[in-house]
Amino acid sequence: MVRNFADPSAPYNDEIISVNTWKDNMDLSNTDSFKDVNRGDINAVKMGHWITIKVCSNVNLSLRSVDHSWASEEGITNKPRAFFPLYSRNTSGENKVPESTVYNDGYSVTLSTKYNYEMPDVPAFKNVFITRIMYSEIAVNDAFRNGFRVFNLTNYRDYTLTYGALTRLIELKGSLIAVFEHGVCLIPVNERAIAGRGQGGNVFINTSNVLPDNPLVLSDMFGSQWPESVLKTPYYVYGIDTVGKKIWRTNGQSFEIISDFRVEKFLIDNITLTETEKEPIIGIRNVKTHYNAYKSDVMFTFYDDINTIEEKVWNLCYNEVQNRGVFTTFYSWVPSYSANIDNIMFSFDRDTSRTITKLSSIYPKVALDTNNRQAVKDGYICLGKLKINNDNNTAYTFSLYDDNTNNKERYAVESNYLFVNT
Repeated sequence: MVRNFADPSAPYNDEIISVNTWKDNMDLSNTDSFKDVNRGDINAVKMGHWITIKVCSNVNLSLRSVDHSWASEEGITNKPRAFFPLYSRNTSGENKVPESTVYNDGYSVTLSTKYNYEMPDVPAFKNVFITRIMYSEIAVNDAFRNGFRVFNLTNYRDYTLTYGALTRLIELKGSLIAVFEHGVCLIPVNERAIAGRGQGGNVFINTSNVLPDNPLVLSDMFGSQWPESVLKTPYYVYGIDTVGKKIWRTNGQSFEIISDFRVEKFLIDNITLTETEKEPIIGIRNVKTHYNAYKSDVMFTFYDDINTIEEKVWNLCYNEVQNRGVFTTFYSWVPSYSANIDNIMFSFDRDTSRTITKLSSIYPKVALDTNNRQAVKDGYICLGKLKINNDNNTAYTFSLYDDNTNNKERYAVESNYLFVNT
């Protein structure tokens, strides 16, 4: 351990020119004489001491490395930051630099220098990036390098957590419609400001920001937790808020709730999902919006076969052209997915998707013992996430589709047991 000066001037010699510079000019009664002290001669004094002791350490000191990251300091002293015994002990001026604190540099020789920092003894913290939007470099046509695939670490923007997590991004007229769990915002891309007018048209001022810091908030109350419920049509962007139980639409300038005073009571009675249920199970539980380009119909579909005894399923049709938008009818069929090909709507049958899902392992099953019964615990019978209150011990029957065989068996609750009628 070397105890010595570390002067900002970083002297690189140990030759003393004026021996009495400290004695003659360091007069405490006359502070003006301090400026005559030659700092180079003071720092050139060979002083210091070394202490060698044996320690028990959990750090392998043999893996220490020379630190070349201080280029300006190495240029003056002609020596990098090192340590003993790799470099010999010396009190000359060029050795008056801090020792190296780099460890395990040999493990990452193809990467940059690795630094190890002591973590503070504080409670753990967690950062979430549920509102972060990252953007790539500009893609140049016919270029060898594909800019769409290059994402720099600093090319991102984090937005407020006030409206929940970011669920869906939709491009609309050169801007982005950002749908959050409880809000909808408009985010311009490469926004420009009009500086004036000329003979050739408007004169714009470009900014260096690809995404702005503050988006334009279209709604601070309603959004969507289900990405597939948000749909873009030639006229609007539609979405379903299962928490607020609303159906909304926006054109980037205005935000409108189209379900109020029309189907509001229906949505309140027939949306059974809670705020914590966000994971779709195809054919079993999902909220999805479809578009029929031929008829300009927007179909809002909902199905939930987990939280209810009898499944909740409906397909509500809304025509966005007729009378500037009106709910027209209910459809008896519910598609799981759809697409418009040559102005003709093609869809996948939801019943087929449900059958495939029920044969998989992700669908909640009803567990029965060898006597075809399941004991009730704490007064409740658990069917997946469905709880049936059985405090009064009355016997009743109901139909379920949880048997995974599509046989639609009937289950019976009697006393403290669940029976299956085979």
